[in-house]
Amino acid sequence: MSFTATQISFTVKKKRDVDIVKYGNKIFTVWTEEIDTYNDHQIFLGILDLDTNISSVTQITSTVKPRRTARVKVYNNKVYVVYLEQAYYSGYARYNLFLTVCDLDGSNITITRLTDTLNDENRHCIGIHNDKIYLTYEEYNPSIKIAVASCDLDGSNFTYTLNSVENAFAPTFVIDASKLWVTYSDDLAGGSTYQIFLASCNLDGSGWITLQKTNTNFRKRYPVICKTNDKFFWCWEERDANSHYQLWTAESDLTGENFIATQRTFYLDDDVQYPKITANSENVFVSWAHWILTDTWHKQIFTGTMDINGENWSEEQNTSDATSKFYPCIFADDEKLCYGILDSTVNNVNTVQVWIGIISLYTPQPLVSDPPIILSPIPIRCAKPMVILQAPTPVGAPWLLHFKLESFSDTEGTIPIAVVDSSINPELFEYSTDNGLIWTAFPETGLPPDKYDSLVRARCEVGPRQQVWLKASVGAEDA
Repeated sequence: MSFTATQISFTVKKKRDVDIVKYGNKIFTVWTEEIDTYNDHQIFLGILDLDTNISSVTQITSTVKPRRTARVKVYNNKVYVVYLEQAYYSGYARYNLFLTVCDLDGSNITITRLTDTLNDENRHCIGIHNDKIYLTYEEYNPSIKIAVASCDLDGSNFTYTLNSVENAFAPTFVIDASKLWVTYSDDLAGGSTYQIFLASCNLDGSGWITLQKTNTNFRKRYPVICKTNDKFFWCWEERDANSHYQLWTAESDLTGENFIATQRTFYLDDDVQYPKITANSENVFVSWAHWILTDTWHKQIFTGTMDINGENWSEEQNTSDATSKFYPCIFADDEKLCYGILDSTVNNVNTVQVWIGIISLYTPQPLVSDPPIILSPIPIRCAKPMVILQAPTPVGAPWLLHFKLESFSDTEGTIPIAVVDSSINPELFEYSTDNGLIWTAFPETGLPPDKYDSLVRARCEVGPRQQVWLKASVGAEDA
């Protein structure tokens, strides 16, 4: 898999807590930037296209406060960022949860305080389901408990439930069958042997049921869970007999049963750090950072891949340059595998920068189609006559068709006059399925398969000239 990366932050400041998600044809990433080491930490939102060209970088917080751990989701054309901010309760400084909502370009920002307690919150995970935001997080009350919370999309009607576990750490969750499935590590013995647990509960946090999934005498930490159509998959760090943390993965069915855990790395030189897991319709992906002993101890990013049956594991090193990378986060769909990475440029932890990595997972098939037919005669009564095309029926994939009309003043097509393109300006095109009796606005996404062989029309500039040559072409996207 070919990995490419783009730097998105450039200030000489320390960055932390990067998170990433893909939505449509954009990549959204958030991070915390230390404007002042102790008192002023701001949250930034970066937006890139799928070629990692930077669209914008927006500071979405402004007051001078310590902040950390921003997490991002995009839903129904809105960006939702939940982060921890130092706030005050009865005169005590505590980290509470805040929600920032903005438009897809980072504008129209609203900020809502979600929690207002004497207890510190930490290590939250965010999900959105049926127009509700769901959260899990640690709460120090006074031992570390796991809270399950929900609120409306604007942050209103926030409620939470504390479960009965003690010394539970780093919860993450998925939603399946109207239930939250929460994984975490827990020190049952009060020592250092943390085990992996899976809990299920209703969406309001009630009905909490826990299953202990591991029982070996080695410490496990930072479990992350993801879901495919018929399985849960985990990753975590687990300490071995040589005191190095190795990567483990596991799978189960969607009830948590038939749990199978597998050690994936066997490093002798140093630890796996903060692995993350994600999946698309075909594969499960795990990313992690690891020191490279032969590279003067620079941390590099690695990716492991298996199919959705948990088989055919492979891994590869994604980065190799002489800087250290930290805390990769990862997001996958069937088109792209996206990484958010912290990179200590010039090996200075105080100038950590945010990089976005991309692996293309989908190679589109070439369009096989006859060209559209320009119907004649064309009544030229004005400088921009209406030109009608007969749409073709392409071969192969269920293509979404777009059309382009070009006019030239020479037969070789080297002297252009004008061009109209439905992929750029669909509002200039119409189509008809009844031989021109009724014309309908052209769909922005392209002409769908059930409209193949339609008539398509648009106005194209031709004059005033004595001779004009027209060229019609068809392009497509995989539906």
